[in-house]
Amino acid sequence: MEWKDYGIALILTLFFLVLLYFWQVSLSYVLFWYIYLSVFVAIELYAGNRRFKSLQ
Repeated sequence: MEWKDYGIALILTLFFLVLLYFWQVSLSYVLFWYIYLSVFVAIELYAGNRRFKSLQ
C-alpha cells in the first residue's frame, strides 16, 4: 500500500459525499467510513493486481 492510495480514496469519497449532499441524502459519520472503505478496497484490489502483474 502506498500513501497515494489513501489520498485517492479520500478524494473519491469526498466526491461521492458531495453528490449525495446534492441529492439531499442524510450524511453521517458511518456513511463516510462505509464509502471510504468501499472505495479503498476497490482501489487496493485494482492497484494490487496491476502492481503484482508487473512482477511476473
